[in-house]
Amino acid sequence: MFEDRSWNKDFSKPCPAAQELIREQLELSYKQGSIKRVYKCAQFLDKYQLIADKEAKLLAEAGLKTGHKKAALLGCQRLVELDPSNHESVQFLLQSYMSVGDFKHAHQTSQILLAQGLVDESFVADLNDKISLKHELENLIIQLFSSPVSTSESELHFSQVQQVLQLAADINDMELCFKVVTGCLSARSIPNAWVISIFDLLTEKFDQNTHLDLLDHLRIDHYWADFAEHFVKYCSLNSKSIDAQTAQKLLAVVQGVPGKESASLALLVLTQQWSKAERLLAKNKSIQWQNYSLKSLAKLLCNLNKMDALDRLIARNENTSAEVFWLLAAGLEGNSKALERRLQLLQQASKLSETSSQIANDLGDVYFALGRHEEAKNAFYKAYSLAPDENFYTCYNLAMTLQVLGGNKQALDYYKVALSIDPERSVSWKAVGNFMSASGSAHLAHDAFRLYLAVYPNDVEVWLQYATMLQSLNEIELALDIVEEISTQHPNNLTAKVVFSGLNMTLGKATQARQINEQLLYSKDTPHHFKLQALGNALFASNYDPKLNSEELYGKYSLVQLLLPKQKYFEWNASGNNKKIRVGYVSADFKTHACAYFIEPLLSHYNHDRFEVFAYSGVNIEDEYTDLFKGKVDHWRYIAKLSDDKAAELIRSDEIDILVDLSGHTSGSRLSVLALKPAPIQMSWLGYGYTTGLPQVDYFLCDWEMAPEGSEMLFYETPLRLDRPSFTIKPHQKYLDFEPKRRDLFDGSPIVFGSATRAIRINDQLIAAWAEIISRVPNSILNIDNPNFADPYSAEQMTQRFVDAGIPREQLKIEHAGDYFNTIAAMDICLDCFPHNSGTTIFEMLWCGTPVITKRDRPSVGRIGVSIVQGVGRPEWIADSVEEYIEKAVSLALDRERLAMITKSLRNDFKTSQLYDGEGFCRSVERAYEHILSERFS
Repeated sequence: MFEDRSWNKDFSKPCPAAQELIREQLELSYKQGSIKRVYKCAQFLDKYQLIADKEAKLLAEAGLKTGHKKAALLGCQRLVELDPSNHESVQFLLQSYMSVGDFKHAHQTSQILLAQGLVDESFVADLNDKISLKHELENLIIQLFSSPVSTSESELHFSQVQQVLQLAADINDMELCFKVVTGCLSARSIPNAWVISIFDLLTEKFDQNTHLDLLDHLRIDHYWADFAEHFVKYCSLNSKSIDAQTAQKLLAVVQGVPGKESASLALLVLTQQWSKAERLLAKNKSIQWQNYSLKSLAKLLCNLNKMDALDRLIARNENTSAEVFWLLAAGLEGNSKALERRLQLLQQASKLSETSSQIANDLGDVYFALGRHEEAKNAFYKAYSLAPDENFYTCYNLAMTLQVLGGNKQALDYYKVALSIDPERSVSWKAVGNFMSASGSAHLAHDAFRLYLAVYPNDVEVWLQYATMLQSLNEIELALDIVEEISTQHPNNLTAKVVFSGLNMTLGKATQARQINEQLLYSKDTPHHFKLQALGNALFASNYDPKLNSEELYGKYSLVQLLLPKQKYFEWNASGNNKKIRVGYVSADFKTHACAYFIEPLLSHYNHDRFEVFAYSGVNIEDEYTDLFKGKVDHWRYIAKLSDDKAAELIRSDEIDILVDLSGHTSGSRLSVLALKPAPIQMSWLGYGYTTGLPQVDYFLCDWEMAPEGSEMLFYETPLRLDRPSFTIKPHQKYLDFEPKRRDLFDGSPIVFGSATRAIRINDQLIAAWAEIISRVPNSILNIDNPNFADPYSAEQMTQRFVDAGIPREQLKIEHAGDYFNTIAAMDICLDCFPHNSGTTIFEMLWCGTPVITKRDRPSVGRIGVSIVQGVGRPEWIADSVEEYIEKAVSLALDRERLAMITKSLRNDFKTSQLYDGEGFCRSVERAYEHILSERFS
């Protein structure tokens, strides 16, 4: 679909994050002693000329130590290319050339070392002898195949061929071996049996891939019954596919030939000639089918719905081997109706062979298909332990199973191992892309999707996932190009509409984003799961939409109870007097995330003599913050993979008294669980900042600023107001370590008004207010710094809006500098947004000593900034109108002495305020919980 687009021409080349992943896997494989994985990773990097000195050294060393000739040669070649003066590398290269029989290059390399006195003349003489031997062998090959061979001479002639071939194999000269094979094929009078014998001789010497190369080489011109059977047997027993065209050619020479019924059956099933296969089966009821055809036989019987015949076949053979059971089971693969029968066959095979990785892998495959994930995990673990470097799909299947079971860290590790086994497998790059996008690791997800799309350029859904990652990385213009192209070619693609709405949010177009999602919501053709996604997006955009007043915004939430599940539970276990209060927190943000900095101080200070704390986690990939939270709660539950009903049943079985949702309608939301009402008291706090729209949620935890008296009708919940700000923060260590260096306000430089907000908070009314402030403060500039503006396109779009409002370009700096803390510390005054205030960034501004001017707006998202500023003890920075907002900002900017005093003391003011008092906040929350419980159960 996008083959001719300029923006995907280099997709096959790995970007930095993917390169780093393969480099890490190469080093890990080296430490684990896996030369095969080291070599595969190195080959992948070498394909794009990305092997660095470190990888080349590891590859060369591993290859030389383990006798992996190709790995040693590649590593040594790259080492010498990187540093031709390194004598040790040149010596290793010579050793590698010798091991693979490349005497020509070995001779050239030896001459270099001889001139430097690093090899003696006897070594060079020995090498010359081998080169002479090679020339003699080449001449012998010419003589052997230069004239026809009579019947009486054939055995003697073949003996000579074998001797030459053995000599070529002994000096590891693959080129000579192929010359012998080619000679055999060109000499028409040579018996067919010779070719098979030559093939068998060489496959003893070389690895399996060489085995296949030789097999293909042998059949260039010749197809005869014995060879066809040999070929089918090898491919069947080694799970190698045969293309349809080759299968038809092979079938033509075995069909009807006595003794070749097994090969005929296998090829008929492969080409799906079911009626012919059935006739062949009926004609040969008493035949002893060869093992290699059993997979095809089982597949045929399953297709004919004659599984009883399969049982009779097994019963007839008293000494049925593990291989027989395994091959019969393999024939049932892909047939969902035969899962239990396939499981029985594999269980029998497993009893007879405890050391077969293939049997264990296939057993895991069936368990997974049956939903028996724990058993699948154990089977895949066993398969991997038996052959850790062999089977790509064992690793892939194990990773997928671990992911289903919630072991996401381990799952990612095994996806990476699968990639190291075969980095060219696009399916793994897609899996890693999906995994990393779900965890918020946009760089690696972006790179992984590129490598997948290089092979599958018509996968529209992955293109849209890729566009979403571009959005996360603030490559907005390119993301728009992709989505617009897909929308043109697929106008009814709902995912494209959802992604397009997200891009509108990133560009600060909240109204347009809301309207796109509302169209999806109100369309009868939109599937329910898309409506749920559109609902979250529409409500999120509505919170920022300046065109909606408080009542209109509240009205948008009426759709929630229509789309989420109905209440299921109406009775709960009452809390006894001697029982600890059980509080459960539901969140997908128990990880490194802005919300984590506010969750930690609450969980860190609980009175565990009175409260028992449960965490219900939806985190996809856990990190150090997840581990931190696990240590702060009494019980940790992973619910990301649980259905709503199962998650609700788990919460009920834990007898939770108060269930607190921390996500609202943001990513990872499980409000659908709260809709079932698994706990007697349910509330919302923190992650969303406004009502859930669910009557099943009883309380909205807030303070008197966020939900002032009289605003109750704007919430579906009852506001549960604390007697203090409803947030406190425990900054990340990087915040704690940062010491802001405030500039000299009296050096004549401009006053810097600043904001670190996302584009979606910026609207025309806000732009007009900021333009008025800049116009009234001489020698001032406006600096907006946010990742949204890392993309030149989005930065220019926003810049032009301010220019149109009257701010000269030279007084604007809209960008993403990348040095976040120093950037906000260089801002003299932070201008908060409205109607949706900022949140975390205001805490960070205050921490860095930057005062914040904010404005009261619609509850509660328009009063978050007010709550924070009130919490730091600065009510004078709070405005009740746009005019007052402008006046306060201008007044503070024009009084540089007052501003300097504020910036000097602000961090200390913050540290001694309620915003930094985690213990006091927790005590306040505990009192609120005890109060509502006493009311409910009194």
